[in-house]
Amino acid sequence: MKDRRRFFAPTATSTGEVVPLPPDESAHLIRVLRLRVGDEVRVFDGRGHEWAARVASVAKRQVSVALRAPVTPQTEPRVAITLAPAVLKGESLDEVVRDATVLGAAIVTPVITARSARVRGFQVGASRMDRWRRIAATAAKQCGRAVVPAIEAPAVFQAFIDRTSHERNPGRHLVMAVEPDASASTSFEVMDVREYQRRHPTAPVAATLLIGPEGGWTADEVALAEQSGWTLVTLGRRTFRADAMPLIGLALFQFVWGDF
Repeated sequence: MKDRRRFFAPTATSTGEVVPLPPDESAHLIRVLRLRVGDEVRVFDGRGHEWAARVASVAKRQVSVALRAPVTPQTEPRVAITLAPAVLKGESLDEVVRDATVLGAAIVTPVITARSARVRGFQVGASRMDRWRRIAATAAKQCGRAVVPAIEAPAVFQAFIDRTSHERNPGRHLVMAVEPDASASTSFEVMDVREYQRRHPTAPVAATLLIGPEGGWTADEVALAEQSGWTLVTLGRRTFRADAMPLIGLALFQFVWGDF
């Protein structure tokens, strides 16, 4: 069976039941793959469970599948990472959500920073949240994950810092990625990834990775994060695009924590 015969069924719960596929998944099965009743497929629920299944019924716009037997899903990263990227202009955050899903992020929480708050036309509505969640589900389907990361509503920077700082504990690391020259422009301690790894040889249980907007962080934002217990880390000597930084940060820290 080919991997493309894999479908997201968020209402699936147990072996033996017959569950409907969402409209977009049904359309893909009917119109693109042209599957029929009796064809074998894989189904995942987005919460870490997956089944071998069979197409039970095909109507004009609705497909149901019978869950036949559980299968071992793809292994999730050891460290549950919450990716907190700054809101970016245009549709750049769509790509960030997709890439974060593929790389194994557990949660994605966009953050409205001082500079990203000035992004023209940015609005957070139900349609945009639905779009990000569909992108995450599609990315999980394509990359083989049985988990669809939670996509949280964007949070204002200070409120996000206040909330996550209360969640701080020895098993959870709070990491703010800063520009390469941050150590020269701030009085706070800034370390590179190698120094971070030396000081933290044991991987945490969970971590939050905060990534800045186009134009970088303001001095006040860096100060607030540092004073709230965040570790300031540079991700190398080069300055990367804001939409590339989440991908780079996730990959680097997964390597550091042994998740590659």
